[in-house]
This record gives sequence, structure tokens and C-alpha cells, in this order.
Amino acid sequence: MLVILGRPRPSAGDNGGRVRINQSLAQGLKIETIDTRSFTYRGRIKVSKADLAMARAGQKTCTIRRGVATVASETIDLTDGVDRLRVRVVSVETIPYRELTDEHAHWEGFTDIAALQRDLATYYRAIAAEQPMTIIRFERTDG
Repeated sequence: MLVILGRPRPSAGDNGGRVRINQSLAQGLKIETIDTRSFTYRGRIKVSKADLAMARAGQKTCTIRRGVATVASETIDLTDGVDRLRVRVVSVETIPYRELTDEHAHWEGFTDIAALQRDLATYYRAIAAEQPMTIIRFERTDG
């Protein structure tokens, strides 16, 4: 297995930051990329319309994001780009993808870890077992 750490940065005259791997060397290799970027959410966290509805109904109490993330303030808006819900951040924790559990899945509104992993794969494609994932737990501010 080949693991590529970091996020390639483009420079003048390169191929846009993409990693090129010799096709003959890549035959049969499983290639995983670990995203090591950090990000701070300020003011809002973008979620899908369905996720916003689940948070509003109290069925979703966290969002899980690839990479290392922080939240700049105790309260933040969850938004689908049209609607919003004000929430209070309860905790922010970063763990490897392989350590996600059924409990994390329940916080996200899923029945089990397999359902959560399928959902995460729609956003992030292949996720390495050691990929840092940030769990942002929240509660509605209006009770």
C-alpha cells in the first residue's frame, strides 16, 4: 500500500498539484491519501438540506469532517445555504477514521457505523484508516 500524506500544492509549471504515479508501479497497489489540512469554522458550517432537517429535529447532534478542524466560537450556524440553525458547540475531537464507532454514527443520525461509512464515502471517496476525522458535537440553542 502507498500512503500519500499532506495535500500537494501546485507550483508554476506543475500539473496542478496532482501526484503522478508510474502506471506500471501502480498496478495492484492500493493508494490512500491522508488529508492533513487544518480548518477553522467561523460563523457557519455547511451541511446538506437533509442533515439540517435532522439537526432541527434533534436526530443529528454532530457533524464529522475529514481533516483536523476547529470551531472559532461556542455558537455557530448550521446552514444548507438557504436555511440555518443556530447551535452551541459541545465538543470538538479529532480521531483516526478507524476509531469511528456506532456511537458516532448515532450522533450523526445513522443506525450503525456501516451506514455512516457509506455516507462519508459519498463525500470523501476512499478514506485511509489513519485519516484524521473531526467530530463536532452540538446542541440546538433554542432547546
